[in-house]
Amino acid sequence: MSRKRPTIADLRAMKGKRQLTMLRVLTMDEAEAAERAGVDIVSVPPELVLNPQYRDAAPSLFTMPGDNFYEIGTADDFVRWAFRLYKASADAVYCSAGFATVKRLADDNIPVIGHVGLIPSRATWTGGFKAVGKTADSAMQIFEAVKQYEAAGAVGAEIEVVPVEVANAISERTSLIMLSMGRAPAATRNICSPTISLARTVATCRATPKSTAISPPNMTACRRNASPHFPNMSPT
Repeated sequence: MSRKRPTIADLRAMKGKRQLTMLRVLTMDEAEAAERAGVDIVSVPPELVLNPQYRDAAPSLFTMPGDNFYEIGTADDFVRWAFRLYKASADAVYCSAGFATVKRLADDNIPVIGHVGLIPSRATWTGGFKAVGKTADSAMQIFEAVKQYEAAGAVGAEIEVVPVEVANAISERTSLIMLSMGRAPAATRNICSPTISLARTVATCRATPKSTAISPPNMTACRRNASPHFPNMSPT
């Protein structure tokens, strides 16, 4: 039986009730592998979802294309870019630009996923590539950014390299769908966020051009590494 592609309304209804998996895919082979493995959400380069064959390979994947804000341009550029992707079957777009741009997209009914915590394209503002939210002031700044995304009309936000206690507290206090950047390495496993785990942190979950299927044991590993924020989904 084929799976139904989840909608924004579906994801909102699942928050706090189901454990979901998310994967970064770069090629059609990887998208097909993610589809066969039962991955729920994928982050993709824009050109992938623009491929006319994409939905043949990945009919049920909730798909979120994105790029760095400086690659796209102004708010007007973002709207044109997002309309093209939405028409091509994107389910939401990732946007790391300012809140005014997010609001512009949301006002035009484009589902937008923002970014809080460590934002690679803006890491200079938070001290470089390191954990964010380790102090009370820093944690509050993340929470305030989340509330600004809410006000701008975003549907969700990636939360990256934030202490799990902070990420949990924020997720419990927002209507946004919070997308965790996954588990940290063992030495820093306390610096991970809790909502939807990026399965890409499990290296064996990445399909290669020589393998267009992710084996069930590897997907089990992905689901075991997924967040406890969705506690009722079996790891199998």
